[in-house]
Amino acid sequence: MQIAARGASLTSYIDGKLVNQVTDFSYQSGPIALNVWESKTAFRDLRFRHLH
Repeated sequence: MQIAARGASLTSYIDGKLVNQVTDFSYQSGPIALNVWESKTAFRDLRFRHLH
């Protein structure tokens, strides 16, 4: 999974295929949170890159 956040644009990909693209002006800053509705999550080998 890859998630790209640029300004108010959020785009997500699974195996290189676009699955979601939204624009949300609700937040200007804050923490990153990943979760699955009504389920447990586990992440391995998370990588964050600043693209500027």
